[in-house]
Amino acid sequence: MTITGHRHLDEGTVFVIGAVARHFLGAGWVPDWVEVPDEPRNCIETLERLVGAPVHVRAGPPGIAIRLSELPTLNPDVSHRQDKITLQDLAGLMGVSPVQTVADVVEHILRITFAHGDVSEVSVARHLAIGPRTLQRALRREGTSFREVRAGFAEKSARHLVARTGRSLEEISSMLGYKHPRSFRRAFKGWTGVSPSGYRANPPGA
Repeated sequence: MTITGHRHLDEGTVFVIGAVARHFLGAGWVPDWVEVPDEPRNCIETLERLVGAPVHVRAGPPGIAIRLSELPTLNPDVSHRQDKITLQDLAGLMGVSPVQTVADVVEHILRITFAHGDVSEVSVARHLAIGPRTLQRALRREGTSFREVRAGFAEKSARHLVARTGRSLEEISSMLGYKHPRSFRRAFKGWTGVSPSGYRANPPGA
């Protein structure tokens, strides 16, 4: 096989990861979505038909969405009990570093859901096919909480949206889950030391 560009490698990676996941989760398993770093629209549609799931274009390496509840699935094809590994162990055994944390997964889901104006804990848990309390326990084991992860995500997103887009402050406030623009302005000033309008007028690096 001849490789003519990185896109072929990206697409191939998605199918390789999918094949590994199906070994653990069954031949009929499909991801909730897959991610590739760069694809033309017509190629995305073809890829969606092939993998049977939505395809998102995101910066970073290609990947597939595996639910948190599926990660403890044992390898079904082992000959000795001590050889059993879970799907969650696989990244470490393959030398993939760092292994993604639950907090990383939550932030990733927030990037997807906030475009629809929903950054609630219930929504994130639903995307992970677990209950909010299970999500809370998983984050607590990592020494964090949903509130802390969402606050970090909100700060990064707010800085970008205020400095790099023409969206109104009211719109940005709503997108990030603030019920009142005044609450957003107060939070933003706490993060940056200046008001959103001041930050927009003189953004860092401008």
